[in-house]
Amino acid sequence: MPHELGPVPVPADNPQSKPKLALGSHLFFDARLSADGKLSCYSCHQNEDGTGGHDPIAVGANGVSVGTHAPVLWNVAYLPALFWDGRARTLEETATQVWAGANMGVGEAGLGAKARELGGLPEYRGLFAAAFPGIGATPATVAQALATFVRTLR
Repeated sequence: MPHELGPVPVPADNPQSKPKLALGSHLFFDARLSADGKLSCYSCHQNEDGTGGHDPIAVGANGVSVGTHAPVLWNVAYLPALFWDGRARTLEETATQVWAGANMGVGEAGLGAKARELGGLPEYRGLFAAAFPGIGATPATVAQALATFVRTLR
């Protein structure tokens, strides 16, 4: 049972907060996070599929194959390594790699522009201001908000 796992590990540089959780939840379900505006995180991690992928091999932005099955997200906050090959050590790192990679297709060079684009939307201005006062929308704050939300998937 999830309660037997104990408290969710949270990094000191990204403490949980209700404003961050609200922002992360919005971002997780928003297809505008992807390069082509057609996929949200939820597109590949639907509750109906146990928060894992419906298809054997995930298809990312612009129809690009991701090459692996979308993993289940429940209780991933407890894992010491993420992705099928264990290359990420934190949920924040995972969120950044997924956002930049084939999954969401934004690319490393496009993360800043995409964060500014999202942060400029009326529905996100207040959410970023509440979650990250004085900082706003950056690639790091998007990743931190997404990680905050994923930590609640238990």
